[in-house]
Amino acid sequence: MEEYKIYTIGKMSGITTTRALKWRKQVEQSLMIRSGKPLNFIHPPEFFNFDMDKDSYEEDEIFNFEMRQLKDTDICIVNLNFYNSTGSNIEMHQAHINDIPIIALWDKDTYHQHPWVEIMVDKSFNTIDELTDYINYYYLF
Repeated sequence: MEEYKIYTIGKMSGITTTRALKWRKQVEQSLMIRSGKPLNFIHPPEFFNFDMDKDSYEEDEIFNFEMRQLKDTDICIVNLNFYNSTGSNIEMHQAHINDIPIIALWDKDTYHQHPWVEIMVDKSFNTIDELTDYINYYYLF
């Protein structure tokens, strides 16, 4: 059985690594339980821990690593419950131009995003349970 690659997009700058990983791990756990299939999650905060060793990374190293990881991703999950994340927008664009589905965790009433960001999202949900049910049914069946 082929492993399905899922890339998580969301704010990392200006928040702790623990906070950046919390929602990602919740999504991972929920999908692992629902799908019962081999899933490979790419969580960028696991590779670049800005809390501990921020000065050891060059921006081009981070950018190139993340863009390459996105190229062969099967689906992207983005958390849009924040404001102003340039990196997230760039990752979404990379996924969009490579025709990779983008499913969002997003409270649209609270967190308004630029219309171009909204255009790139295939489907959005308010809760992790709704999001993971949808992904499991439509992408992991």
